[in-house]
Amino acid sequence: MITGEADDYLVMPRLRQSAQLQARALAECRSVIAALGNLITADLWGSIVQAQPELRDHVAIPVDVDEAIEPARLLSEVLSVRADRLLVDSSVPCDGGWQFIVVQGIDRVGDEAAAAWMAWTARWARASHARRPTQGHLPPIFVCWRNQRTAGATPEADTALELHAVYRAISELDMRTLVRARGGGSHDEAQRWREHVLPPLVGNDLDLLEAVWEPCLGELTRLEAAVVERARARRWPPAGRRAGIAGPPRAHDELRGLAHTTPERGAEWNLAWAMANGDVLTFGRRLWRGQAGFLLPILDEVRFRIAERLEVLLGGDWAVRWPPRDDEEYRLVAQSHLHAQFGHMQAVLQEPHPAMFRRECGVLCQLVRVARQLRNELAHYRPVEFARYRELVQRATDAGVEVV
Repeated sequence: MITGEADDYLVMPRLRQSAQLQARALAECRSVIAALGNLITADLWGSIVQAQPELRDHVAIPVDVDEAIEPARLLSEVLSVRADRLLVDSSVPCDGGWQFIVVQGIDRVGDEAAAAWMAWTARWARASHARRPTQGHLPPIFVCWRNQRTAGATPEADTALELHAVYRAISELDMRTLVRARGGGSHDEAQRWREHVLPPLVGNDLDLLEAVWEPCLGELTRLEAAVVERARARRWPPAGRRAGIAGPPRAHDELRGLAHTTPERGAEWNLAWAMANGDVLTFGRRLWRGQAGFLLPILDEVRFRIAERLEVLLGGDWAVRWPPRDDEEYRLVAQSHLHAQFGHMQAVLQEPHPAMFRRECGVLCQLVRVARQLRNELAHYRPVEFARYRELVQRATDAGVEVV
């Protein structure tokens, strides 16, 4: 189960925007059904939405769902008016423009009762919309539920009823924002690594984020073990389930927390679920994805800086005075020394140079060696460990090359 405090969710822009949109809809007398999946509890999400400024002057009317009491009768008791009459007779007074009904506990009842509340909410929203403003709106209904057992029971949205898939509201950028906030404002190597590497790994799973926070800075085997342990703690896969994942995730899988959808990647299986079901390639692929997006631009910038330094040390023609062996690469460096690759630079730096330049060339050579190894690993789709990135930063610092 995905966990987190209210601040964890509110720090993420898209999720915060979702809460604001739902609060605005309720304030404008539109009913709202929020599907939460396994992302957040109904009580916590309900409190987040109700705390939005748009609802500051509105009063929430809590309604605890009871499987033995149908929606019309329960609402009649709460509102002290015949709720079924309100649906068909616009002359019955019910000025609820400053109130809204919060339906609680819908995930605790059976599928039939949950479906009845969904259907009732849709009818109530239409009836409210049909009333003239002079006759007073019906108070809108706010339903937060996980919908893990009854996927497909949610009614269609219309002008009076908004549906919000909260479980799909988080992007990789949101998770990166959360990682930065959890880092407490630090911007060291460990924090930069987490910000780029963790979001592709964890999706919207805050529990998994917590589990891999420290292991992501160690050996890859330690990180992989942390993911496997997270799956084991959740009893994934369930006893008796045959290993293997067939096909892409469905909406029902997302509602149960077995998968997630982000704007950047679309629908993907939860990493812990995938590994528990025998998908051994997903771990390396997602880890590489975050590392490549982070490290490859840094490595290119390091390469440019070294090329410029060699121009100062060895002269403007250094790239052709010690030419690369590849004809195409020679053609490129003849146009600009910035086209020089790490292998070419390493060969140049290992040549005999005047004594006054030897120490600096030696330091640059060590940086080129580390950068070249990292570049080759990533070029072959192999993820690397945090220690390799930290070594790159150290070698760049020694050489006076800034790495951001």
